[in-house]
Amino acid sequence: MSQRRQEQLNELIQQELSQIILREVEMPEDSLSTITNVEVDKDYLTAKVFLSVFPFKYSQRVLGKLRKKAGYLQFLLNRKLGMRLVPKIFFELDQTEEKASEIEDLLNKISHSPS
Repeated sequence: MSQRRQEQLNELIQQELSQIILREVEMPEDSLSTITNVEVDKDYLTAKVFLSVFPFKYSQRVLGKLRKKAGYLQFLLNRKLGMRLVPKIFFELDQTEEKASEIEDLLNKISHSPS
């Protein structure tokens, strides 16, 4: 299938799965979880779902909850999309924010160090 179709499927899964998680998964009260990206493989059999969790200290707990409920979330997604084959979802943490923060800290240390 085409690259455009793959991108559309990425966006559709991101939107629908976000709504399903919002309704079906109880998250830590003072945390914010967002699906930042979905990458469906070229064979359309699997999809990596990338999450950003704030504050980061809750990331492992949120990821664990989602992985534990992955089968149920997959079932709801399959029903919502109504496609013959819906890619199997796998949850991963989006490390972008954490890495950006580390780089910013390093740059701050370099700029404040004596010459």
